[in-house]
Amino acid sequence: MEKFDLVVIIPVYNASKYIKRCLDSIFSQTYKKFLVICVDDGSKDNSAEIIKDYKNEKLILIQQKNGGPSAARNNGLDYAMNELGEFNYVTFIDADDYIDNDYFEYLIGLLENNNLDLVASSYKFVSQSKVSRKPQSNKEIEVVASFKATKDALDGKFPNSIHTKVYRKNLLKEIRFPENCIMGEDVATIYKITASSKSIGLTSYCGYNYTLENENSLLRGKLSNRKMLSDLYSSFSIFKHEFTGFSGAELIELNRSKIRRFPLCFLEYYPRFDFKHASTEEKELILFYKNEFKLNKCLKMDVYFNKNDKAKRRMCFMSLGMYRFLFKCYLKLKGKR
Repeated sequence: MEKFDLVVIIPVYNASKYIKRCLDSIFSQTYKKFLVICVDDGSKDNSAEIIKDYKNEKLILIQQKNGGPSAARNNGLDYAMNELGEFNYVTFIDADDYIDNDYFEYLIGLLENNNLDLVASSYKFVSQSKVSRKPQSNKEIEVVASFKATKDALDGKFPNSIHTKVYRKNLLKEIRFPENCIMGEDVATIYKITASSKSIGLTSYCGYNYTLENENSLLRGKLSNRKMLSDLYSSFSIFKHEFTGFSGAELIELNRSKIRRFPLCFLEYYPRFDFKHASTEEKELILFYKNEFKLNKCLKMDVYFNKNDKAKRRMCFMSLGMYRFLFKCYLKLKGKR
């Protein structure tokens, strides 16, 4: 096998319509020093067979029982860190997405030339009817420090998706994706990576193609109890995180940002839960987050919230039941307009 410098990790679940396009885009790269790890997450279609038929020595297939995208990424990372030889970079690509043929060369060039720990590409949303660009910067390279990137990640201003980026290997040695998350797992992870980075690059280069056609994507479709609880877990894990490596005003700002996420996420989802069809486990989790919300004294600290947030808080302090009722009435009125 040729020497490689970049490991590409692809979680795969029921992606038979898209995985060949994804792999074709990878193996047509101008940058050649890479190895691909596909982790088949218990697909029920013939995704694994398509990968096996690809027959390339730079392609490794791992098969596991269905555990979700986080478990697949963790499995791929474990294999890379423990079983492979020396390499310097890691990137993640979703099986239903694809990349431009200079994607690796361009991003690794930015990493090396600017001494960065990670670089985030701009990307395109691609559907059958249109392509829309999502720029992360208006510059070829915009370098930001760890504190700014971490605060922006907590505030939703930094590109939180785990793909669209190339990372130096050392950043991911201690990273674990939350395996009980099917929604918000990127958000619960990326700020930890930026917090351990020294310099992060954003680029106007737009080489990642994020497709909107896969009906099997977990993030498409109805907002279920499972998805909302998954996102709540993500925001709650951020709320409980203790930052190290920061002090003084920077630490205060990061703590303010992390504290806002959980109560606002709860206020958004609590009225939407389907209690009637919730499982016993889901009801227990809803009760757990409800109790944590009530104990969350930061809700009384006005400096952390804007006017709309404060209005929601005042309403929920009167009665969570009343808040849920009024919120559902609001959604019905909004739907009729």
